[in-house]
Amino acid sequence: PGSFGMMLAFMCLWSLGMHLFMPISSSLTIFLTRSGAGGTRLGQVRSLRDFSFLIGALLVWTMMGPLNLGYSHLYLWSTVLVLAAAVCFWKLNLAAAPRPDRIRWVYHRRYSLFYLLNLFFGIRKQMFLTFAPLVLILYYGLKPSHFAILMLISASIGTFFGTAVGKLVDLLGERFVLVSDSVLLFTVSICYSLVTRESVGTGPALYILCGCYVLDHVLFSARVAHVTYLKKILLEPSHLTPTLALGTTIDHLFAMTMPLAGGLLWHFVNYQAVFLPVAGLAVVMGVASCFTTGRHLASRQENSPAA
Repeated sequence: PGSFGMMLAFMCLWSLGMHLFMPISSSLTIFLTRSGAGGTRLGQVRSLRDFSFLIGALLVWTMMGPLNLGYSHLYLWSTVLVLAAAVCFWKLNLAAAPRPDRIRWVYHRRYSLFYLLNLFFGIRKQMFLTFAPLVLILYYGLKPSHFAILMLISASIGTFFGTAVGKLVDLLGERFVLVSDSVLLFTVSICYSLVTRESVGTGPALYILCGCYVLDHVLFSARVAHVTYLKKILLEPSHLTPTLALGTTIDHLFAMTMPLAGGLLWHFVNYQAVFLPVAGLAVVMGVASCFTTGRHLASRQENSPAA
């Protein structure tokens, strides 16, 4: 028989596997991509991930709704898909992949901006994942079915947007994509801070904030620029995966702690005060992003020994 403890154990196991895969996915994509097309490939992978989300949501709805198969069948087919993915990974030809002489934690001053960008991303990601839904639920009465629709819209747009962002990285460089991401994040944050029922009316405010909710999720695709930037400044190829792993650790460290500060702001001031610091963070992100590579510099770095 099932139990709450067993469910928690398997959730932890699932989370462990997911977080192990996060840096490996990006490094594998970079390794299997020809020089100069890393952004496009990473964007395509992001688009496929969103498309897979759409297919998965449709399958869950079909199995749990019209077919009424229950959780056992759902998890059984999930297991089959996971095993199929494992077979695909096993078949990959990775003999030429760069490997370190020993397993080590890579930290280098040269990668400081990459670490900083991950720190910023972790904060902005979790602040919106935590508080944006609360605003829509507590102040505008949105239900789970409404969020399902918003997530499906986000994934539908992301199916095309991820590839477009990747191509922009290859064509115009990381600086353009990341600064644009910062400008749009600033806009989203200001909307959550200033657009209220009192200022524009309940209906318009709801549509604006829902649009911002979708836009924020779509903007996650800009993270491919972090990976391509790191690839261009690597001291040696074997640094890629451990440095991505450290970036993920920094991301999650701040993602798990900063919402506490946001909760205190909400409690002692108001919810608008939560998003104003994120707007300030967007400005700092934009400034930091100006120090990443533009297209002209990227081409030069790809031909240099350090790339």
